[in-house]
Amino acid sequence: MNARYTSDTLRTARSFLFVPGNRPERFSKAVAAQPDVVVLDLE
Repeated sequence: MNARYTSDTLRTARSFLFVPGNRPERFSKAVAAQPDVVVLDLE
């Protein structure tokens, strides 16, 4: 589930899905939705 993104990858991403970092049960569902980038919100 780990991936390394370059600045070009982030620049061309069309969708970002933010997931609460305190809800690990939602991580796999977020990845299954196939957004360009999944962001774990740790705040």
